[in-house]
Amino acid sequence: MKIQSAGRLGNNLFIWAYAYGFSIKSDKRVSIFWDKYHSEIGAEELETANFLESKYVHFSQSNLLGAVLKFLDWIRRFARWPYACFCFALRIGTEGEGTLHRRSIIRGYFQESKFVLANESSINMMLSNALDKVENKSLFLKEFKTKFPEYQVIHLRLGDYVGSSFGVIDSASYKRLLDPELPIVICTNGAKTEISEFLGFQADYVISPEESTAWETLVIFTNATRFIGVNSTLSWWGAFLVSRRGFPAYLPQHWNLNMQSDFANKLNINGVSAYENAFLQNL
Repeated sequence: MKIQSAGRLGNNLFIWAYAYGFSIKSDKRVSIFWDKYHSEIGAEELETANFLESKYVHFSQSNLLGAVLKFLDWIRRFARWPYACFCFALRIGTEGEGTLHRRSIIRGYFQESKFVLANESSINMMLSNALDKVENKSLFLKEFKTKFPEYQVIHLRLGDYVGSSFGVIDSASYKRLLDPELPIVICTNGAKTEISEFLGFQADYVISPEESTAWETLVIFTNATRFIGVNSTLSWWGAFLVSRRGFPAYLPQHWNLNMQSDFANKLNINGVSAYENAFLQNL
């Protein structure tokens, strides 16, 4: 079975968790593939393959498969019946179907806690080992650890969320969760110049994508003694890992502007608290 990669690290960790669980149940190795038509193929993807490759899950690049799927996406825009026939013939399935075990190629995000919690101990161990490798080779993380041996993290998702249906969470929603005794570290995908517009308090340190990779950011999340996440899959993984170390972690109750309660419905984690949140308007 092959599963198409989708999105960035947080999304791909959910896909990996699903693939790992499927491999355990079926006793077959699953391949997760990237392609140039649907996702970026860069250092982050190579690191993911290096850290998480196992006898259960293999990572690869297949531009041929990507081209086929892109062509099918084009067909679907105009005629759903031929699209369905092609998918049936090529044994292509989509997340949510009840017959995925009969498919050769699967597409989806698999953003549900159940795919992680079903094999929680193994997934936690493999991720912890991967994060240890990241930390051991990163000069940035070594310098950061010297400056902040103990800290709390807020993940501030800006960038592509501004003006989108996901929405940017109002900082007032999580300001009350801060520990006044701990330094505040902000991890953001936005520009540092944007931070003052959204925060009603002073951060001790702000980390942008120019300073750390997604894997390094996940290490910073995991090593925090308090974690406050937002409506982001990378935040979900940070909360999961911090809570498994026995420290407080928080995620929003609502994950998009229509106030859908994704945390309660699909993303609930034992040991992680949900906070009531509002979204900034007119962004």
